[in-house]
Amino acid sequence: MKNKFNASAPYTDMNSLKNGDIVHLPTGTKVSKKEMLKAVSDARVIYIGEQHDNIAAHKAQLDVIEYLYKKYPDKIAVGMEMFRQSAQGELDKITENKLSLKEFNNLFDREWTPQWREAYQMIIDFMHEKSIPVIGLKPTKEIENIVRSGGSSPKVPELDLKDKYHRATYLPFFKGANTTDEAAERKYKMMVLWDEAMAENVAKFLQNPKNKDKKLIVIAGEGHIGYGFGIPKRTYKRMAHNYSTILPTTHTENNTNIPLQIGEYVWKLPYDKLQVKQVFSKKPKN
Repeated sequence: MKNKFNASAPYTDMNSLKNGDIVHLPTGTKVSKKEMLKAVSDARVIYIGEQHDNIAAHKAQLDVIEYLYKKYPDKIAVGMEMFRQSAQGELDKITENKLSLKEFNNLFDREWTPQWREAYQMIIDFMHEKSIPVIGLKPTKEIENIVRSGGSSPKVPELDLKDKYHRATYLPFFKGANTTDEAAERKYKMMVLWDEAMAENVAKFLQNPKNKDKKLIVIAGEGHIGYGFGIPKRTYKRMAHNYSTILPTTHTENNTNIPLQIGEYVWKLPYDKLQVKQVFSKKPKN
C-alpha cells in the first residue's frame, strides 16, 4: 500500500491551518505566539522568513524582534538580506547613534528598493529607535560580478551547487520556454551565491568573540530559509550552532517531492499585500 503520509509535514495537515495558527512541525503541535517565542529564544540564531511584499509577515518579524529585544536587551542583532556587506560601515553607525532615520531610510532605498520600504518601515523604525546592530548579509556587487563572469577570487564563498533537494526545488523556477538550461543554471548559481554569502556572514558573526553573548535574528526571503537548505544549512556547515526557523507564510501546501520540513515553526498568515502601484505614485520617503 502506498504511504499516504507526507514526509515534509508528518503530523500536520497544512491545508487545515487557519490565519494566526502556529505549528511546531516536528511534532505537529499547535502553540501560541508566546509559547513559540519563549521556545526559540534559547537559540543562538533565529531565522525568520518572509514574502517580501506581505506586510503581515513583517509584522510577525517585528513581534519576534521586539520580544527578543525585551528579553535580551543589548544582546541581539538583526541580519538582513536587504543590505549588502559593503553597507556595513554605514549600518554600524546605527549603534553609535550617528545614522539618522532619514539616512537609514535612504540606505534601505539604495540597498533594497524604495518601493518596498513601506512594508519594512515598522522594523526600520524599531531598530533605529533601539540602536539595534544591523548586519548586511547579501554579497557585494563585486562578488556577484565575479561569479556572473565565471571568474574566481578568494572573496567568493565556496558554492555548494549539488544539494539535490535545493536544486529540485529552485532550479525549475529559473527555467522557462525562452530560457536555456545554461541560462537557468547561471540564475540558480546566483541564488546559491546569495545563500552562501549570507551564511558566511552569519558564521562570521557567530565566530566573532565580541558577539559571544549575542543572538542573531536573520530576516530573509522564505526561499533562503525554507526547508533549511539555504542559509541555515550552509551556516551550520561553517559552524555548528543552535538555531530555530520560523516561516510566516500564506502557503498551506506541502512539497511532496522533498522529504524535509519547511521550517521548525510555520506561522500561517493572511496575504496583506503591499500595494506597490500606490507606492510608485508617491515620491520616495526621505
